[in-house]
Amino acid sequence: MEGFHLGFTREKRIKHYSSTQKILLVGEGDFSFSACLARAFGTAANMVATSLDSRDSLRLKYSNVMANLNLLRMFGCTILHEVDVHTMSHHPLLRMKRFDRIIFNFPHAGFQNKEIHFHQIMLHQTVVRGFLRNAREMLTENGEIHVTHKTSYPFSDWNIEKLGQEVGLFMIEKAPFFLCEYPGYINKRGHGVRCDESFPVGECCTFKFVKVATNSAVQPQAVNSLSDIVTVRPHLVYHIRYNSIGLYNILGCIVILLLYCCLTISFYNI
Repeated sequence: MEGFHLGFTREKRIKHYSSTQKILLVGEGDFSFSACLARAFGTAANMVATSLDSRDSLRLKYSNVMANLNLLRMFGCTILHEVDVHTMSHHPLLRMKRFDRIIFNFPHAGFQNKEIHFHQIMLHQTVVRGFLRNAREMLTENGEIHVTHKTSYPFSDWNIEKLGQEVGLFMIEKAPFFLCEYPGYINKRGHGVRCDESFPVGECCTFKFVKVATNSAVQPQAVNSLSDIVTVRPHLVYHIRYNSIGLYNILGCIVILLLYCCLTISFYNI
């Protein structure tokens, strides 16, 4: 298996991603997002890019996929096809690998019903939950899982943050996502006769997850507050302190206000 021979080249970045990170990309369509990262880094030796579709299916579905695949190979990317998010942690070429970033952009279960239909939402949730559960097993100690998707209704009903909690993950950030920040990336519908067409993303975000420590006394479903992070990820203590300072400021203002009221009442009683 190629890749991960990072050497001592100068770090290059694009948004949340670095040429020094070991990156796994899941559910790629025409591989334009992977190609975007490779161009930004000047290498793809640190990347593994995967698709659910076979190579032959990709050639039929996407007009530009072969150009992107050729570019990725030229940059040293490891490319795998027919990788299912529900079982990817057991894939023979992936099960021994650990990644700093695992990325799934615009996951989708296909078009069985309208997007607002309850059953369709459940199908989408099954895909995302399966991905998160498997990705959790493939992270380095301080690695992150990134899921990018629309945040408007009905996509907001997917409850992606809650799906992460169910499998032992904690969301550390919900970062706004803009297509223009990833030159060359063209999102694809991926299904049906219009599979090679892009779709309007509207308001969307990248949900960033980290692992809940397995030796933590906090159960995954209970990790809902900043105070819980102490037992979840020690390197996130900064976030707790930052938010605690804000809380202390609020409490201090309340105490001062109460003292002022007491003094005012005492003055009038005199």
